[in-house]
Amino acid sequence: MSRRASTVLAPVRPSIKKPNTFYNYGALFLENKGTIARDHLASERTFLAWLRTSISLASIGVGLTQLLKLGEDSSNSPNIICVGKAMGLCFIALAAVTLAIGGFRYFTVQHMLTQNKFPASVGGICVVSLFAAVLSIATFAMVLRL
Repeated sequence: MSRRASTVLAPVRPSIKKPNTFYNYGALFLENKGTIARDHLASERTFLAWLRTSISLASIGVGLTQLLKLGEDSSNSPNIICVGKAMGLCFIALAAVTLAIGGFRYFTVQHMLTQNKFPASVGGICVVSLFAAVLSIATFAMVLRL
């Protein structure tokens, strides 16, 4: 019996063309070989998920601020309104950070995919999860005090 060496096919690096028109400024034209289109479209969907999360966090911030404004008639309303505004601002700031992480991640992945590499995401997800958990616990504690 003869043993044949197995051959592993390395991924082919896509040919990259940069358009000259203003309409396509910043875009890359890649040959659609293998999974190139699927990978880039998945990266775009991931960015849209980061954007959707950012919009949700900003909506929570605005909603929290407006909800705590409704209780202005109570005796400790200045404290509640002040804390509500601060927490709403923190949620909106977290939304901006989430959008920045998503945008940075999108362009990093786009660049790495043209080199047949793919970076694993850990840092951005941990940062957003940690701050969202802290803000959620703080909101829950504040609502319990009302």
